[in-house]
Amino acid sequence: MNKGGHLNAAYARLSPLQKLKYRYEAVFHGKLAELEQRLPFVIPPWWTRVPITIAKSAGEATAFHNDIRRNGRQRSFYTDGSGINDLIGASAVETVVLHDLELPGIPQTMAVGQKQACLGPSTSFTVYFGELYGILIAIKITPVDYVRDSQLSD
Repeated sequence: MNKGGHLNAAYARLSPLQKLKYRYEAVFHGKLAELEQRLPFVIPPWWTRVPITIAKSAGEATAFHNDIRRNGRQRSFYTDGSGINDLIGASAVETVVLHDLELPGIPQTMAVGQKQACLGPSTSFTVYFGELYGILIAIKITPVDYVRDSQLSD
C-alpha cells in the first residue's frame, strides 16, 4: 500500500473481503490459488447422514417402496417439490403398512398424513426450494410421539 493519496483512497473503498484478499496476495505473492481450499459443511462431516433415495422413474420408486415394505418398515414418508404453470409447490405424504397380503383391489398401505403447499411464482421460488419445503412438511406431519420415540435414550 502506497502512502500516496490515490492508492490509499482506492484501498479505503474496498470491501473487508477484498482488503483481506489484497493483503494475502501481498504476503503470498499472488499464490492464493495454491492454498488449500476447504468446502463448508451444513453439518459436521463426521455425522451419519439420513439415507435418502431419489428414484429415476416411477417404476424404480414403486420397486423401492415395495422392497421397503418387505423389509418390515411400517412407516414411510414421500416428499416432492415441483413447478407447474409458473408456480412452485411442495407436498409430503406419510404412509403406513396395513397388511402384507397382495389382494387385488385392496391397498396394502394407507396415507395417514398428507399436506401440500403452493409456495408462489417461479420468479420468487425454485423447484429445489420446493423439494426442501416438502421435507419440512414431512417433519411437521410426523406425530410428536414418533419423533420422541426415535431419539436415543440416556
